[in-house]
Amino acid sequence: MSNRDNFSQATKDILAKRTGFKCSFPSCWTTTIGPSDEMESPIDATGMACHIYAAADGKGAKRYKKGMTPEQRKSINNGIWMCYKHGKQIDNDEVRFTADSLHQWKEIAEKRAKIEHELGKSINGDLSLLSLGLAKNTITIDNTTNGFENQLIGDAIIDSNAHFLWGKDLVEHIKIYLIEITRNAFLYGDAKNIKLEIGINKITLIDDGNKYSQHDLLDNPSPRGGVESYTQMMDKYGNKIIAMTERHDNKNHNIISFVNEITQIENISSCTYKVYPAYCKPENSVEINTYESCSDLYILFDKHPSVSDMYQLGGKRSKLASFNKPLVFVLEDTVEYLGQRLQKIFPESRVMHLRR
Repeated sequence: MSNRDNFSQATKDILAKRTGFKCSFPSCWTTTIGPSDEMESPIDATGMACHIYAAADGKGAKRYKKGMTPEQRKSINNGIWMCYKHGKQIDNDEVRFTADSLHQWKEIAEKRAKIEHELGKSINGDLSLLSLGLAKNTITIDNTTNGFENQLIGDAIIDSNAHFLWGKDLVEHIKIYLIEITRNAFLYGDAKNIKLEIGINKITLIDDGNKYSQHDLLDNPSPRGGVESYTQMMDKYGNKIIAMTERHDNKNHNIISFVNEITQIENISSCTYKVYPAYCKPENSVEINTYESCSDLYILFDKHPSVSDMYQLGGKRSKLASFNKPLVFVLEDTVEYLGQRLQKIFPESRVMHLRR
């Protein structure tokens, strides 16, 4: 008699139906059921209900959690629907495929199925799913893994569900940039250890090398992969992402995040300066040294800016210049000419025009 706490057939059926019979593995979404050609009525099923926490202890058990009851192990809360290929894959590696990641995959897969059912079409990069957040993960890269950073970073990005939540092409640009600055940190920054941290709403690459930022890349007299990957990414997606470097505890923190509203930027970084509406609020009093660790200063406007606000800001040109940081002005859901006015007042700056 088996000591495994297996799912009932009813639980398997529910897990499959709640994903629309699609694999929950990020970037897969393969349909796991269809007709068989062998006979008139049979179906060809290529999906499986997988345990998030192992069904039993013992050799080969992945993510086994002591203290769970048999009912908890075989409950629908402990299951995730996968295709055969990825079902076997998650049962071979509990280091890469953590329980937290699998729970988040499941949540996104079921939310996606619900939205696709309501809309009657497939979706990708849907803003309504952003609140679910990336699957959190941390990987370490050191000089002994030289040559494998592509795979380590690529796998971590895929496992985060970023391709689906942020959009595949954008995330491919981000992935290439992260690989390039990882190599630069080892080759030119004398870094010994690099850590890639994937949080709910941002991806951070942390290295212990010499101080630098993306602007140092751009100033390089012999630009190569790092410069091209950054400029390609920002030229195409500069209105959708923030990309900055902060220096903390003698380490470079390269932060990238998809944003579609101003409040997200405030939650991600302290490298922000809030602009209040003209004649309504007092001067924003902040010390210059507040931004010493920042590569960029993000100037955040009120949710409903006016033309007067643009002219008012022109009067603060000397104060903003005193911060000695590249300025990024952030507007949200407003007319284009406000951004154009800012560009004329501050020609060396960049304007992000967020669209929700």
